[in-house]
Amino acid sequence: MKDDMSTVWDSFEHDLQAHLDQLKQLVLEAFTKVLTIALATAGDANAPTASTDNTTQRSAMRILAATLLHRADIVLHGLEKAQDTFFSSSLSSLHTDIFSSVRTAFIGKLMETTYHAANMEYGAGSDRRRKDLITGRISSRSLFNSHRQDSKERFRQLAAELQVKVRQVVYQQVELLEADLQTLRDENAVLDSERDPEFRRRVELEIGLVNGEVERLGRVVGRVV
Repeated sequence: MKDDMSTVWDSFEHDLQAHLDQLKQLVLEAFTKVLTIALATAGDANAPTASTDNTTQRSAMRILAATLLHRADIVLHGLEKAQDTFFSSSLSSLHTDIFSSVRTAFIGKLMETTYHAANMEYGAGSDRRRKDLITGRISSRSLFNSHRQDSKERFRQLAAELQVKVRQVVYQQVELLEADLQTLRDENAVLDSERDPEFRRRVELEIGLVNGEVERLGRVVGRVV
């Protein structure tokens, strides 16, 4: 069975790897877009024509851009760690459960009652009866269906665990980034709007754009995982 299914398993692993790589790429693209908005606003804070308020705005957005880079690194590192653990531990364990015949694997557990019944056979013709019991169970459709169901259920559990880890990694940084944006918004709110209402409007606009992309990042992860 293991030899017959090796190609199928390899294809399954490849597809799963591609899906997780796609997730990392989507997250990276979302962070990059947010970063682009922040950097575009930052501009050159030392430009001769820059007013004090413009310089303040650009400085704030530069700080935000640096924070974005840091949070993006944390997210990508967390995703890679979750992915490595999934393939090296969880998926490896599933492979053993599916293809191994040891008693703790799926087949071993499904055959346990049959093995016990075979061991209870004594007397004349017991060897034949034992073989018939084991062969009959191994070749039965019900064993195949039960094995397939156990495999699917275990994979669902592992996938759910991976999903939780991925969302925790991304959402934690998204929440922190939203807090950063709120701090920037609060600092802008204390400015004297009568003195320079246009500056406040510009900052609010840029913060709104960045915040929109942060929310999109959360939705991207929610759709993919």
